[in-house]
Amino acid sequence: MEVEFKTKGRRGRQEKTIRVISNDPDEETVILKVSAEIVVDFGFEPDRLYFGRQTKAKPFVKSAVGFGEKIGEIEELSFEWEEKSHAPFYDVTITNVGSGKDKKVTLEIRTTDAIPVGRFRDALLVKTNLKPEPYRVYISGDVLGLVEVLPRSAILRQDKESEPYRGFVTLQPTNGAKFNVLSAVCDDPRVSVKINPPDDKGAVKVELSVTGDFNEERLQSQLHINTDVTEGGDFDLPVYTIRHQVVNPYPQHSDYKPYNSEKRSKKPDR
Repeated sequence: MEVEFKTKGRRGRQEKTIRVISNDPDEETVILKVSAEIVVDFGFEPDRLYFGRQTKAKPFVKSAVGFGEKIGEIEELSFEWEEKSHAPFYDVTITNVGSGKDKKVTLEIRTTDAIPVGRFRDALLVKTNLKPEPYRVYISGDVLGLVEVLPRSAILRQDKESEPYRGFVTLQPTNGAKFNVLSAVCDDPRVSVKINPPDDKGAVKVELSVTGDFNEERLQSQLHINTDVTEGGDFDLPVYTIRHQVVNPYPQHSDYKPYNSEKRSKKPDR
């Protein structure tokens, strides 16, 4: 038996178990323990930085610390973004002080005012004199505009088989911002859209429903919402339906029908 241990993203002592099942009547199942000591020449901890969700009012800041068996041999450090056009969105500071066992390498990433509203996913490539390939640090987060929409998709559910499909999304202001919903339109004309007045907190509920007879297995479309907010105020959301299904507790009886108390027969008059 040959065992391959994938070491990507791992370091230090690692232990795994393998369950081997055979036709041996005396010992049908055998548990094998696999262990390894993974030595890393250099890397950053953590190598995945989640910045969270916040507005552009203040910058996102995250840091990581260098580690590894060869950290004392690092003499040169440089970096670039995998998506080079995203470089203006971040300020990066890498410090490399000390020598030998006292060597310390730290990384700090700070967002700038240039970062756009919305979700961001990027990778920082850190180059050293240790090897030609760069070390990667992945970052992600959400920059909130003056308004955000929740949830990020419009799910239209059918609670009962005879009822229409209904769903909604809510536009909420951040930091007490003021906004107006200008339009909300679905690509599928069978989906009607209603924009409700703002509530006492300024949130606007957008309701959706499927009009007419809809007997298809699934509906998929897009909802387009436009507001008067200049940056990050327009949203394109997926729309799909979830059909009500009756679960048959007796699968051996294919003609099973759920009990309906409203349709039970009346007792004959005496």
